[in-house]
Amino acid sequence: MNLSHVDSLIGENRADVPAGCRGAAQVADNHTDLTGRLDQTLDVNSENIDELLENLRHVSQNLKEFTNTIKTRPYTLIRSSTPREHKTGEPRLIQARGAIKRHPEKANGGKEKESLGLQPARL
Repeated sequence: MNLSHVDSLIGENRADVPAGCRGAAQVADNHTDLTGRLDQTLDVNSENIDELLENLRHVSQNLKEFTNTIKTRPYTLIRSSTPREHKTGEPRLIQARGAIKRHPEKANGGKEKESLGLQPARL
């Protein structure tokens, strides 16, 4: 295209050019107003945003550790990786054939305790 051709195209649409320029100026003003409000909002909430990002870092780290634990020791989903210590005189609870039973104890005046389905472990 040569310059005279471009000039003739602009000459044909001269009424639309000023309206387009006004529209572009309005969009620029709106953009400036919007970015100013966004800057103000970020300034007011900067502490909260920093705290939120720090919490997300901790959550992300915990999820990474949890994922690695599950990859290397999937049984920890079912069993405790740190079971509580068995104390002498306390019955051990085991799962037997799908039902959990408690070892009968004579602690209730010679009566057996109500069965919770737990049996003592046989070591």
